[in-house]
Amino acid sequence: MSNIVYEEDIIYDIRDYFKTNLGGYLTSIAALKDDGIALQDIKKYIIGNKDIFTIQSIPAAVLYPGELLYVPNSLGSDVFKIQIMLSVIIKAGTTENLIFKALRYVSAIRQCIDADRTAGEKVDRARIAQINFYASTPGQENSIVIESVIEAEKEIPRG
Repeated sequence: MSNIVYEEDIIYDIRDYFKTNLGGYLTSIAALKDDGIALQDIKKYIIGNKDIFTIQSIPAAVLYPGELLYVPNSLGSDVFKIQIMLSVIIKAGTTENLIFKALRYVSAIRQCIDADRTAGEKVDRARIAQINFYASTPGQENSIVIESVIEAEKEIPRG
């Protein structure tokens, strides 16, 4: 039973990997830039497709699945591919600071995945496939959502 992979486990594993590691990259970037733009660690991680602009505890992250794909291989197993959307909402005092802050969070997310493509040996391969930005909604001025599309793969035995 120990080699059974459940699709939801990969989402939990990616969340836990970011929970453990992202803060260190944010701290490193803030220290390197040293210009007063604070990069806080994520306060809350939520799994589910929640309206991220309604979250009060910022910065926050929401993870939810995108496309799932099973690719058979000749070794009696399948390669399970999943897209995981990691949406992070941040705030800043000015629009200029918000843009710089958003780009620094992108750098931290990318560096976090690039440093360990196995996300702590929980997947066979992970990478950032795409990043999108969504402007704030009325009532949430000076906030932005960074949506990272993470592609993860894991070989799973058939049967």
